[in-house]
Amino acid sequence: MPDPVSLALAQQQPDAKLLTRAILQISNSLHFYHAELARILNYQCRDIGQLANAEQYLKPQSIHWQQALLLLRFYDLLDKKFASDEAAMCHWLRKNNMQWNDTPLMMMVDKQAISILVQHLEHNHNLV
Repeated sequence: MPDPVSLALAQQQPDAKLLTRAILQISNSLHFYHAELARILNYQCRDIGQLANAEQYLKPQSIHWQQALLLLRFYDLLDKKFASDEAAMCHWLRKNNMQWNDTPLMMMVDKQAISILVQHLEHNHNLV
């Protein structure tokens, strides 16, 4: 059975349960803390616990949903750039980037700049 990320990427508009499962898988793959994922999705930490425990799902058309779709796109681009090498992906996320004077992870967490990172990955082949 395909993984939730692959299924979500294959669908034009994934359902709430599938997108939630995909985001949790991405978070696990990239070694995000619940607090980091919460900040990326504009949630509280307790909300991430509820998502992880299947007590709630992302709500379509909400800001959380939009951020989740951006995170899904970001992960897909990053996965392709690093040929599915999760260690290299995690390293890139946590390494200070000279262009931004910050780490990509902190840009997503502290500056809500995931859209900037998506644009960067879409248009740049150099990830330094």
